[in-house]
Amino acid sequence: MRIDGRMKIIKQNQKFPAKPEEIPETFRDVIVPIDASELNTVEKKQQSIDVKSLKYTVKSKGGGWFDVIDATGKVVNEKALRQEAADQLVKDLTSE
Repeated sequence: MRIDGRMKIIKQNQKFPAKPEEIPETFRDVIVPIDASELNTVEKKQQSIDVKSLKYTVKSKGGGWFDVIDATGKVVNEKALRQEAADQLVKDLTSE
């Protein structure tokens, strides 16, 4: 989607600054505007989350490959991992 004359890719649940008139009409039904003060509050909450306190799970992709998923449902690893490597990644992420 093009915002303010530049191409910008907006991911699902991503928050970004834009004026309502900058949002193309085709996207206005899927983009939810929020107040700037609310955006600041959300950003502060996200910054205050301690990464080590997040819980990670190992999820099978099939064929002996696995992904490590954080508490928000995001895949942490770039490529699928074997079981041992996925378990080690969880251990590394949660250890001090």
